[in-house]
Amino acid sequence: MSVRLNKSLCIGCGVCENVCPKNAIKMLNGYPEIDDNRCINCGICVQKCPKNALSLTGVEQRGNTAGGRMNYYGGGFMGTGRGMGSGTGRGIGGGAGRGMGRGRGMGRGGGMGYGPSGECICPSCGTVVPHKPGVPCYQQVCPNCGSKMIRK
Repeated sequence: MSVRLNKSLCIGCGVCENVCPKNAIKMLNGYPEIDDNRCINCGICVQKCPKNALSLTGVEQRGNTAGGRMNYYGGGFMGTGRGMGSGTGRGIGGGAGRGMGRGRGMGRGGGMGYGPSGECICPSCGTVVPHKPGVPCYQQVCPNCGSKMIRK
C-alpha cells in the first residue's frame, strides 16, 4: 500500500501534513510530498483531505464509496451517505437511506464511522490505550511521549 496524490484535485491546504502521525508529509512547492519510508499507510491523510486528492493504492474497496469516505483505520465507512432517490434507498457508504435520500450511513464498522471498539497505539513508543468512541485515535496524544496516536 502507498499514499498517492492527484495534483489536479489538490488545493495545497496542508491538512494532510498536519494530521500525519509520523510526519511523513511535507508541503513542497504547494503540494504534499510523501516520504514512503516514514509513511505507515494509516490513511488519516486520505480521510482528512477536503478535496479527496489523496488515495491509498493497493487497498481493496468494497461497495460504492462515491458518497461516503472510507475509514481505513477503523474498517467502516464514515457517516453520511447519499440515498438513491426518494423512499428507502440504500445509502452509498453502506447505511440505509430514508426519506429523500439523505441517509446516515452506518457502514461496516457498526457505527457512525467510529469503527469497532479497540485500542489506540503510539507509533513512537508503543504505548497502548483503550479507544474512546467518537474520538479518533489520531486526535489523542500518547500519555508517555506526547506523539499522535494511531488505530491499532
